[in-house]
Amino acid sequence: MSIDIKSKPFEVTARLAPSLPGTKMKPLVIQGRVDDKALAKKLPDGFDGLERPFALIPTLREGGVEWKRQDLGFMETPNNGNGRVVSSTDFYQAEGLVTEQDANLIKEKGVAFGVDTNRGTFWLQEAGDNLIPDDR
Repeated sequence: MSIDIKSKPFEVTARLAPSLPGTKMKPLVIQGRVDDKALAKKLPDGFDGLERPFALIPTLREGGVEWKRQDLGFMETPNNGNGRVVSSTDFYQAEGLVTEQDANLIKEKGVAFGVDTNRGTFWLQEAGDNLIPDDR
């Protein structure tokens, strides 16, 4: 099953920052936001509200492309300041360093996104419709 990446349950971004001074490494920052209530409406009955979003990032390995899974870590659920959760939206993030060669591959092939749930693994876009990171 595929869920449109631009649909309400998910908002994801990927950004390649400039190379670190004195290195050929570029920071890659991936962020996501998931609306549990909207996601539950799109999934089969029985979704328990615990999603685990991940990204697949292309890397060059021995002359070929390998898609490396990067789980997005849970950051927070917004609240109203007194600790009570008032939002069904959860925030996630992953970041790391990639070589310039891999950064060029990521700009060419994009980043794929999926989410694991108790109802299965679901892709957030169709094959070949990956998110191309901003390069700022």
